[in-house]
Amino acid sequence: MTTKILTTFLIAALFLAASCNSNHKNEKQSAENAATTNLADSLIQSTGDIELDSLLRVAAVAKKDSNLVFTYLDIGDAYIKNDSKTAAKYYFKAKELSKEINYKRGYILFAYHYAKILNEEGKSDSSLLLNKEALAMSIKSGNPVDIGRSYVHLGRYFWFNNMYDSAIVYLNNAKKYSAYNPANATNIKWLTFLVYNDLKRYDEARQIGEEVLSSRREANDLENVGITAFNLGITYRELGNKDRSLQLLEEALEISDKTHYNSLRMSTLITLTNAYELDDPKVKVYAEEALALAKKINSPVNEANAWSVLSTYHLLNKDFQKSLACADSSLVICNQKNFLTEKAKALNDKAYVFLALGKMKEAYTALNESDDVENKRVGDETQERIVLAEKKYETEKKNLEIENQKHIIKSQNLQRGLLVGSVAVLIVFLFLLWYMLRLRNRHNRTLSESNDILAEMNATKDKFFTIISHDLKNPAVAQRDALQILIDNFQTWDVNTITDYFEELLKSSEGHVEFILHLLEWAKVQTERMTYNPEQFYLSARLRPDIALIRNNAAAKGVELIDNIPDDVLVTADSNMISTVVRNLLTNAVKFTPKGGTVTLTCRCVARNTPTAQYTISVTDTGIGMNEEQIKNLFKLDNRHSRLGTADEQGSGLGLIVCKELLEKHGSELHIESTEGKGSRFEFTISAFAT
Repeated sequence: MTTKILTTFLIAALFLAASCNSNHKNEKQSAENAATTNLADSLIQSTGDIELDSLLRVAAVAKKDSNLVFTYLDIGDAYIKNDSKTAAKYYFKAKELSKEINYKRGYILFAYHYAKILNEEGKSDSSLLLNKEALAMSIKSGNPVDIGRSYVHLGRYFWFNNMYDSAIVYLNNAKKYSAYNPANATNIKWLTFLVYNDLKRYDEARQIGEEVLSSRREANDLENVGITAFNLGITYRELGNKDRSLQLLEEALEISDKTHYNSLRMSTLITLTNAYELDDPKVKVYAEEALALAKKINSPVNEANAWSVLSTYHLLNKDFQKSLACADSSLVICNQKNFLTEKAKALNDKAYVFLALGKMKEAYTALNESDDVENKRVGDETQERIVLAEKKYETEKKNLEIENQKHIIKSQNLQRGLLVGSVAVLIVFLFLLWYMLRLRNRHNRTLSESNDILAEMNATKDKFFTIISHDLKNPAVAQRDALQILIDNFQTWDVNTITDYFEELLKSSEGHVEFILHLLEWAKVQTERMTYNPEQFYLSARLRPDIALIRNNAAAKGVELIDNIPDDVLVTADSNMISTVVRNLLTNAVKFTPKGGTVTLTCRCVARNTPTAQYTISVTDTGIGMNEEQIKNLFKLDNRHSRLGTADEQGSGLGLIVCKELLEKHGSELHIESTEGKGSRFEFTISAFAT
């Protein structure tokens, strides 16, 4: 009984100690959290913006990693509307940290953000270079989200600088990547809508604008719904649909009130004054509220516009003194800020007031001054268009120069590659010729006792070597002559002609290389350097890499490759040799099958109830097929004839000979069935342990 009490006491003591320890840890953690919060608070100065202050606290104590890069960018975005200088400071912090931790994507994101500041500061050339650098880095990284975003930013740049054709090109490129970032799809449509509005293509703008409005409503993005409704309302006004325009503008006004978005409310109010008759009392209400907001957020141009609307309202309601006072208030701002359009309007308002008061001299003076201001405005706009056209011309000229330089570099690299390749082919040719002669002499000495057989073999191989020499020499000589023609005409031919010429040379070289590879495989078999090493393996797993490679080539040609080999087929054979045979048969089938055709690889069991199962492997195509004479000559060394593929691929004529000899080492034969114009089937049988 005493032992039980003691045990109970000890357990209680342990629980008490654990509880105390836990409380101590919790108190310590709370103290640490409080210390971190106090440290963060001591490192920042409050801005009055709760969200911004929260970001600043996080940045003050955060670890230097990619998350901090995003925090710096978010802080910059929070400052951008009111303090672009401070925003730029945090963007550069993101850039420096990205460099320090080798976070390449961070620099791309920095480029997007800072390029916008440069553009708004009028440094458009620097903005364009930075955006293009971001695009190049995105393409190099292969990240489709960043590539799409880069195209969007370049589209925004060209729209902002009134280069609408270029803007549409980049936005159309961005659409190709919108599937990787669905949120970006709405931004692309939004920018396209703005471009079409500026181009006065209002029908197209209306359709896209409605799609954007619907998307933003579904996302419950209230602020952007208001902005979209405002701009779409202007589109409908230009299309003459007053009812829909008023509906959208009233919606934008309601949203601006809910979101306290003063600049949107101010712009909407001024736009609404043009939607009613100018003597309507609503016009006065809208204009006075717009005037108060313009003063509050320091928007001189909208303040001048509001005064002008009020001047017209009072004029139409025959309160001439108020009208004159409002026009004078507008003129004060216009003279300070050099707003020519608004100044001409205010002078016209004064002229109408003077006419109503019968002060003809003052009215005449105001009208003359208005004409002078309007002429100056037109002249300035014309000069701006000239500067813009020159700027657009220089930009397009630079882009063209860059593209031409890329083509020249590509052509030079291709030329060097072809020259090196031709030299390599000639070296291989000389080596093979020497090797074949040496091989023939060795066989002559070894088989001297079988004179009749040897004579026949030599005659056959002599003819074969003659064919090989012809096939090795002629393409090499043709490539050499073609390169000479290219060198002679390189300065006079245009880039496209040179590129086409290089592509034809490359196609010829690829056929030449295929011939040499098949020749080397055949030579290995003849010299018994390709030894027969049977082993047990799963056929499907061994062939899968080769099938994947050939399927890519087939897809590029428009041919479907179907693999019907079961995963559980276990065979006993030399895996390298069988892989070579199937690879050659599939390559051959794809080569002689036109676009839209099918190549099928199958394996079926033909002797299941025997100690060793038998499997027949077949390659069937829907290609151009062969006649009986062509089938007869397939395996004759002294009558080897290669045909061009359906896409003019070069053939060697040796691939099937190599397949035949490799299968003979397995005690198997290659059977061929073919109908000219309908396709072919090549099949062979190998053994496997029964499963």
